[in-house]
Amino acid sequence: MPVKKSKFNHLHQIVSHALFWAVVINPVMANSDILFGIVPQQSTTKLARAWVPFIKRLSKETGVSIRFATLKDIPSFEKCLARGAYEYFK
Repeated sequence: MPVKKSKFNHLHQIVSHALFWAVVINPVMANSDILFGIVPQQSTTKLARAWVPFIKRLSKETGVSIRFATLKDIPSFEKCLARGAYEYFK
């Protein structure tokens, strides 16, 4: 019987591949932090509990420094997103 992959594992694979190719295509990224922005649809504490372990694991597996980021509300997040503050966002 095949093992069913969770949404977490599927997202992990997608983001891992995207980060890998981003670093291969743009070697400058390999020497800088990547800011992974999470839309603040829950409290910062809940988002950090849900995302920080994933981001730490992704950072370890890709060898790229990735940092979790969110803001207090969606309008603030959208302003930062429009300014290009995040390399990746979810």
